[in-house]
Amino acid sequence: MRQFLKFAYDEPLEYRRSSNLRKKEPYLSDYVRDARGYVPWNNTQRGLPFPNVRSFPYPSALHWSFGENDPSSLLLRKKKKTLMLFMGHFTKGAHVREIIKRQCRSYKNDSVCTVVNEKVKSGLEIKASATFCLEPAGDTPSRKSISDSLAFGCIPVLFANSTASLYRGFWDPRARFLIDYDDFAEGKVDLASTLGAVSSSDVEELQAAVERTKKRFTYR
Repeated sequence: MRQFLKFAYDEPLEYRRSSNLRKKEPYLSDYVRDARGYVPWNNTQRGLPFPNVRSFPYPSALHWSFGENDPSSLLLRKKKKTLMLFMGHFTKGAHVREIIKRQCRSYKNDSVCTVVNEKVKSGLEIKASATFCLEPAGDTPSRKSISDSLAFGCIPVLFANSTASLYRGFWDPRARFLIDYDDFAEGKVDLASTLGAVSSSDVEELQAAVERTKKRFTYR
């Protein structure tokens, strides 16, 4: 099996141990199991069953055929009404997501931060109205919401280097905004202050990179 090329949503990643359980990226300890065929986090101490793993992003819910115009183009012309949006639940990857929920509620202003539970059928089009989409990892570092955010022109905000390291060859590195995991987990980062301080020129540069990147994440 070492000779085979394996495609997956995740790949072998660096794993940082920490005495503070809130600081480490806890999903990796549950996700990685040799006995079940998953990729081990430590290549040197354990046998690697699939050394030729390549990560592919989840396909977006938005699709279009070769030669067609971008179906999200009309939506992207709408004015951005919200600084940041979180779409999802608060169970997996709970620590970071709970901080996101607490901060967003503290602003008491949907134009600063909007939270949409994934069970609410509001449609993904809401992503087109937000400048930044918050993308904390869940049970694995990868997340389908990242592909959907890119498809609708929303700049993904990532909270873990393990997430940012995925999908090599798909990303334009300038098409996402990174927030330090440890600093955020320790309460040192305020989302509204951090994202609100991004200059309009930098936002335009990020959005242009998203535009260049998104079709790579919307394959059929």
